[in-house]
Amino acid sequence: MSATAMSNAAATEANIHEQGFRNYHIPSELLVPTARKSKKHCSVTIAEKELVMEPLSKEMPRGGWQANETLFYSHNPEDVFTTNPYDAVRENEYQQLHQQMYNDHGMIVQAPTKGTEQSPLISTREALLDRIFGQLWDDKCEEIRQASPYGKIEGWRLASFIMKAGEDIRREALVMQIITKLNDWFITDIPEPFRPHMRPYTIMCVGGDAGLVECLSDAKSVDEVKKGTDHFESLRDYFERSYGPPTTYSSQYKKQSTSTRSGVSRTLSFEEAQDNFLRSLVGYSVICYILQIKDRHNANILMDRDGNIIHIDFGFVLGDTPKMCKVPIFSEKAPFKLSDEYWDVLGGWNINQGGLGVRFCHMFEHAFACAAAHMDEIASLVEATLLTMTQSPRQARALGNGVRNRLKMRGPPGSTEQKAFIMELVNAARTSMGTATYDWLQRNMNGYQ
Repeated sequence: MSATAMSNAAATEANIHEQGFRNYHIPSELLVPTARKSKKHCSVTIAEKELVMEPLSKEMPRGGWQANETLFYSHNPEDVFTTNPYDAVRENEYQQLHQQMYNDHGMIVQAPTKGTEQSPLISTREALLDRIFGQLWDDKCEEIRQASPYGKIEGWRLASFIMKAGEDIRREALVMQIITKLNDWFITDIPEPFRPHMRPYTIMCVGGDAGLVECLSDAKSVDEVKKGTDHFESLRDYFERSYGPPTTYSSQYKKQSTSTRSGVSRTLSFEEAQDNFLRSLVGYSVICYILQIKDRHNANILMDRDGNIIHIDFGFVLGDTPKMCKVPIFSEKAPFKLSDEYWDVLGGWNINQGGLGVRFCHMFEHAFACAAAHMDEIASLVEATLLTMTQSPRQARALGNGVRNRLKMRGPPGSTEQKAFIMELVNAARTSMGTATYDWLQRNMNGYQ
């Protein structure tokens, strides 16, 4: 590590100590700056460079050829427009048109200047959210209720489901049952500043090989969010365009009330959306670790309008993995998915610059202790369900004991031993090569971004 990187690491650790997190010892390998930092701070090995590939969105952009247009235009001095008396008037009109487009449509476009090519439109704020998620589900329900002859009945509610046939979804129902219970325990056992959350939904088995799965409203997969964002660069850039740039450089902030639209949806600030992302990421990280949920590519992870992430499709749990994961280099060995792009949204370790890395560890510690307090109930649910599915008491007991071992506390809550264990899990998730290689495999096989 260079002298500059060592000094940055020391400064970061000092900032964390000032915030009251002295018990957390951050491994040096986790203090390497993320992709958002300048290139002079990045140090990767040759083997890592060989594994990293450019996203397909850059190699084969959607909508036809989008190469650098400046290569096809002359930059000779004689080709530049000469000035004339009407230039000032025309420039003023262009500026007024640019301002009107921004105010009316929530779009940002670089003001055209003389002799330059106009930049493409870039969606922001509500325009970008509407572009990706479409009409609000509550607004759509209200339209259908007004047109329905049963709309005035008390308790009227609209829900959408997908039907799965030829597939045993009892394991998915088990995972959702544990998610629902764990989310309730978070609400009752953890103080609000450290409380993660998840979004349970209905899964109904109607037979051994069929069932109903509730559709999640106002949510799209991370893959769809990336593909639906015009001129997508990164998830961090998507958050800043959708909710505005960061304004409060502190991990502990007071939420401010924002304007409402149709009395349903709020336009969140960046900090509120980032907080939603953090809390949901912690919740699903804990459940993924407990039940060993695999196949976590970006088509199986959803994101809603408020920045929350939601995991779906729990076909590979408790040791089951996709066939492609049998190849060691593509194996999902991480305890949970904490990819570079997710860490980039959190902002890394530096608390003074808005980083939520330490807060992630602190919140994960509370969530883990809460789940460990209900260890026997979770393990009993796993054993009972798998016993009916496999008819093998030995296998059911072995999987239940595996859950107990993963939920075993390494020390009392808040102890140094327990904090060190939490940091080991975060370290393993952050530095796992399998997370990046599996995403690379899904991107090249199925086109998932």
